[in-house]
Amino acid sequence: MCVCTQVRRAARAITRLYDDALNETGIRYTQMIILMVLHKHEGITVSGLADELLMDASTVARNLRPLEKQELITIMKGKDRRQRLLALSQKGIEAVEEGVKYWRVAQSKISSNFSEQQFRSHIEAVAALEVVATNAS
Repeated sequence: MCVCTQVRRAARAITRLYDDALNETGIRYTQMIILMVLHKHEGITVSGLADELLMDASTVARNLRPLEKQELITIMKGKDRRQRLLALSQKGIEAVEEGVKYWRVAQSKISSNFSEQQFRSHIEAVAALEVVATNAS
C-alpha cells in the first residue's frame, strides 16, 4: 500500500467532512485554517503563514485573495515592498469565532470514534509521517 495515496485519500475525506460541517458559514476548511492561524499569529507574513501551513507561498497567496475580497483579512505592507503582513479584520474575527463551533462538530465526528489515547496516537502518527517526509526531502 502506498503511504502517499492512503494519506491523501484520508485527507480528502477528512477535508470533505470539515467542509460539510462549515457549509453554513460559507467558508471552506482550507480558508478556515488560514483564518485560525491568523487569529493565533496576528501580523504574520505570507511566507510565515506558508511555513506554518507547510504550503507553497504562491498557493497561500492565491488562497488569500478570496478572504481579502470577503473583507475577512487585511494585507498590509511590511518592512520592505515585497513583505506583506496579514491580520484578521473584525469580520474575520467573527468568522473564526462562528466557524470554530462548526469545526468542533467535525472534530468530534472523528474523535468520538476513538478513545482519547487512540485519537492522540493517530494524530502523533500523522505528525511523525510529516517529520519523516520533511527530513527525507
